[in-house]
Amino acid sequence: MVIYHFSMSLSAAKCKLFYAGKINAVVVTADNGETIQLPAARFRPFMTTTGVRGRFRLRLDDQHRFVDLDKIY
Repeated sequence: MVIYHFSMSLSAAKCKLFYAGKINAVVVTADNGETIQLPAARFRPFMTTTGVRGRFRLRLDDQHRFVDLDKIY
């Protein structure tokens, strides 16, 4: 299991671009400095009227396939 932690702040305007189909992926920098690209749809459960903000934990299996994404706070 591979685990990444990162903070994210995505504005409401950027979220609207996702819903319009203009953004398909989100790029974040994990705490260890690695850059990670995720499908924007993975953040859909965390989208609010103000956007997406918080600390997240991403878990991948040993083949680096998506397992889950959780909002920590």
